[in-house]
Amino acid sequence: MKIGFICNVNSFYLCAMTPQELKEYFDQNPPPFEIDWKPWAKIINSKVFLTSSYKSIERFKGNYQQCPSYWHLLELYHDFTEKAGPISG
Repeated sequence: MKIGFICNVNSFYLCAMTPQELKEYFDQNPPPFEIDWKPWAKIINSKVFLTSSYKSIERFKGNYQQCPSYWHLLELYHDFTEKAGPISG
């Protein structure tokens, strides 16, 4: 089992998802077009956000688990699956 991690200022949590698995999840469960995600982050076009995140991960030199775009996708996935309340569209 592959274990990755996301480091957030306030929390650590495990995730065993690869970038491809994250992409498949969001392809099958598309987020709303606009997402009021965090007090400091509002996604105004989720398709553009996801596409740019995937490209950033592909182009990242080094372990993808250290890529900030990967962290953002993991955190969005976590919020989608664990905290259904904060995401609205």
